[in-house]
Amino acid sequence: MFPKGDVLTVGVIQAKGSPDATRDYLRRWVERLGLQHDEVERSSGHLTQWRSHDSPLRRGSVIVAGDAAGLLDPWSREGISYALRSGTWAGEAVARVSVARGNDGHGALDSYVDRVSTELMAEVSAGLRLLRIFEAHPALVHFFLGFSGLGSRLFVGVCNGTTRLSTILASRAMRAALAVLRL
Repeated sequence: MFPKGDVLTVGVIQAKGSPDATRDYLRRWVERLGLQHDEVERSSGHLTQWRSHDSPLRRGSVIVAGDAAGLLDPWSREGISYALRSGTWAGEAVARVSVARGNDGHGALDSYVDRVSTELMAEVSAGLRLLRIFEAHPALVHFFLGFSGLGSRLFVGVCNGTTRLSTILASRAMRAALAVLRL
């Protein structure tokens, strides 16, 4: 749930292939938030897919960024920050190609692929791990994020870009907690 101008966007994430269950899950979530009597301006949904590690980011002189590259967080489905970062890096790589000669241009495109693989795929992997944890224990994750000061601070930090999921999941405390839970 987040505000967008004069409206409030409320959504849920559900596995593909269960539209009735997804609508029911959304209805229950809206009721839990106390918003069931508010006017719905628009109701929509869409499938999102994140990239796998072996999915190509480049083929010849063509590179992909953002949604076209499947760059998003599997848990939250946030992709705008991934699109902005990868788009900026793609533009920088293309600019280097335009001034390079010969094979140097291909090196610029390879540097884009390397940067996405190094900097963004760690976040995609962390998001996928958190999604698996959430799927196994949704109530625990909701409790940690909604009712624990630490969970709330970490979530806000991820949302505002001051911390990363990969950093959180790699911390000693989180590794220990996940080990106790066998996650």
